[in-house]
Order: sequence, then structure tokens, then C-alpha cells
Amino acid sequence: GKSMSVKVTLGKLQDENRLASTEQNNQGGSNGMDDGQAPVEQTLDKLGLRVMPSDDGNGVQIVDVDPDSDAADKGLKAGEKITAVNNQEVKSAADIQKVIQDAQKDGRKKALFQIEDQNGNRFVALGLG
Repeated sequence: GKSMSVKVTLGKLQDENRLASTEQNNQGGSNGMDDGQAPVEQTLDKLGLRVMPSDDGNGVQIVDVDPDSDAADKGLKAGEKITAVNNQEVKSAADIQKVIQDAQKDGRKKALFQIEDQNGNRFVALGLG
């Protein structure tokens, strides 16, 4: 199929929130995101990972890996991106948690993570804990 652009409005901020958001951004400096909100680190405890939305909106950036976790044993490192879990694109920790919950409901013990780094893509199976 051909590519097409679609404009979607998810909601509108009230003026108060917009002002507060701008003030916070001025104090904290720019993070390169244009929505006025800093990317938030999120913890995936069961996986031993801390992640945040990636700069380009494609996947989530790994911020930290628990050295005692299955993720560390499988070679995941801070700076790499998780772009998909079980062949479903992810853009936040919430996306990853949803895919994992669905896998657990299906009785699965592991999930397949697509990891992107400067050398390309690889797939890693991680235990769901």
C-alpha cells in the first residue's frame, strides 16, 4: 500500500498545564522533544531494565540493566533500544508490559525482544519472571 499522513488529536491541554510545562522545561533545559515534556525513565523490575522512550520515537532506550538479571546475562546494555517484543512494536514501558502480560496469559515463560544497536538488530529471548 501507499504511505499516507493522518493527523490525530489525542486531547488538549488546559492553558494552566501548558504554562507549567513550559516553566519546567525552561528550568530543566531542552531535551530535544517538542511536546514540552521530559522523557520519563520507567522501570521494568521483572526484566531488570530501566527504559525511557527513544529520541526518534522508535522503540524504547535502555537506560540501565540490573547486573543480576536475565537481561544482563543475555548481553543487553544501556544505550541499546528495544524496538519490538513478540513481533509487536513498542514505544513505552507500558507497551512492553502489555505484551508481556498477554504472553503470560497465553502461558508463555519467555518473550522475544528485538534489540537494536549500532551494529544492527538481534533477537533475545528473556524470561518473564
